Amino acid sequence: MHTITLYWDCASQACWQAFQALPTVLQAMALPQGYRVRYWPVCLPDTVPALQRHAERVAQAQYWLLAHSLSLPDGLPNRYGCDVAMRWVWQADDAPPPLALLPTLAVQPDTAAVQAHRARLAQQALQAGVRQLPCWRVGENPALVLSLEELANSLM
Repeated sequence: MHTITLYWDCASQACWQAFQALPTVLQAMALPQGYRVRYWPVCLPDTVPALQRHAERVAQAQYWLLAHSLSLPDGLPNRYGCDVAMRWVWQADDAPPPLALLPTLAVQPDTAAVQAHRARLAQQALQAGVRQLPCWRVGENPALVLSLEELANSLM
């Protein structure tokens, strides 16, 4: 089974597009041995400085996503969590903010825990060589893949 790690930030429109396209690309490949996708949020404050009008939405989405992921076994959000955060930023003007979902979490994290989790994930991504978002890592291969086409080629 292939493990694919997607490094992304909900403030980036390119990440939103890659997030939406990833299932279609993987399904089209019909990998016989299957795959598992890990969604690694890299919430760097200066990732997309041009999106000032989205600043409040991005902050809320990132906070909810990181709070959500603190309650999961590996500390990384699942596809559902990523989808809620990304849709809040890029699509749903009339949707309730992800923060409205915080009471549904099993563990109610405090702000310091969420900020520490954010810093830890960002630091680990930087140590892994992430300098551009979105990007992917396939398995334990140290090389990062920078496009869906490269991802497809690296899985074949």
